[in-house]
Amino acid sequence: MDYKDCFSWSEFDWEREIRKDDARVSAYITELPKYIDLPGEDSILIRTIKRRLGTEKDEDDWGPLPYDEEDNQEMFPFPGADNWRAVPGGPVYHNCAVLARDFSLGAATCTKEEYRPKIMRILTLYGQLMARSADLIDMSLEKERAAMENEECDIPVNLMIAVVKRLLSFQNKLSAELRSLGEESQELAAHADAHLDATGMMHDYLIDLLYFLRGRNVPAEEDPPF
Repeated sequence: MDYKDCFSWSEFDWEREIRKDDARVSAYITELPKYIDLPGEDSILIRTIKRRLGTEKDEDDWGPLPYDEEDNQEMFPFPGADNWRAVPGGPVYHNCAVLARDFSLGAATCTKEEYRPKIMRILTLYGQLMARSADLIDMSLEKERAAMENEECDIPVNLMIAVVKRLLSFQNKLSAELRSLGEESQELAAHADAHLDATGMMHDYLIDLLYFLRGRNVPAEEDPPF
């Protein structure tokens, strides 16, 4: 994305854009089951989503589809970047991947169907945290690359701040879901409490990162505690 035309945007302007992006993703997931496996499903689906969002006449580039059936290459989260865990957002992405796997294994022992929607909401929030932290990692890696090659980097810090604020929002929702599950389910109480502790430390990391991006000189943890 070329940021030159929106470099003066505030973090609140970027927040509005992120909300639009979230609405597009939500619309895609909602509509997908109706059109999957139909001939030309992608183009039909995109037109349907644009009508739903009131953007049918927009010429905006929606970017790549969430999947590519012809792409069979081995996937790595950040190809060519050995240090991605060390940049802003890296610990969130890495640890959420570990935590989501651990939670899936623990939740598999649950015998009561009434808890399944809450379990799915928790796993979805872990996925949302990974998706947005990946955006932050990509921007951080680009800034590092530009600095190493003595190039100008047009990534606005207010965009990075808006992404961190969105991560904090997801983290707060995740903590609320984990707390509720722990109170309702004796089977998963200990598991939920352990994840609640981890997400609490994630909150502290994100607050420090937010202060750092705003120039408050809060040092980033060398080894984030979650």
